[in-house]
Amino acid sequence: MAPHLNLGRLLGVAMLVTFVIGLLSNFKLQDDLFNDGGLLVNAAAHPLKIGLICVLGMASSLLSLWVATLLTRAFGKSSGGILYFYVAVLAAGLALSLLEFATLLGFREVSEFYRASPETQRSAIEASSRVLAGLRDGIHFVDKILGGFSVVLLFCFLLGSRLLPVWLCLLGIMGASLQMIAVGRALFGGEVAYVMLAPLSLVFIVTMGWLLVAGFRVPLASSATRTKE
Repeated sequence: MAPHLNLGRLLGVAMLVTFVIGLLSNFKLQDDLFNDGGLLVNAAAHPLKIGLICVLGMASSLLSLWVATLLTRAFGKSSGGILYFYVAVLAAGLALSLLEFATLLGFREVSEFYRASPETQRSAIEASSRVLAGLRDGIHFVDKILGGFSVVLLFCFLLGSRLLPVWLCLLGIMGASLQMIAVGRALFGGEVAYVMLAPLSLVFIVTMGWLLVAGFRVPLASSATRTKE
């Protein structure tokens, strides 16, 4: 029982860390980069924030991969392959995040050149920077959709293994699905429906609290074995 309990609490810690880092990066650190002129104007003035976004993002992704690896080691054989798929999706998400961070670093260089250029050359730089901006946005939205899909896989595993209550797993699957739909609108030329992101945030908070306090439930197979003994 203890290993499953501790692993559940570790998953809760990882979810808490990634949740806090996501809020800090998306709604605090990146605000100064995208407001009042956008990345082209602001990136050169905020090298520390760009560095923090990259470092915190990589740390968050690597922590999630590490915990996913531990889950796979403990439950991989009984998960029907879903945990291996979960690890693969997280690895793909890390690769996309690294590409997005590279575009931010690229914008810092372009922004420095833009600030140092005379007014007559800035229009050409603005036009060329739109390619980099489009690349960054495309990677960002695909990365967020893939992140939502990884959450669907995680809750599907937790549902099938009965390590969390069924109602909580179903809410997690629905919340992550809504998040994918909300962000997926941007792939087809629409706007992100931010209100549809709220359910997943609420489910995340409830799940984190549950795991940090109670950890995983004892798997049914383990309970049956203990009863026979």
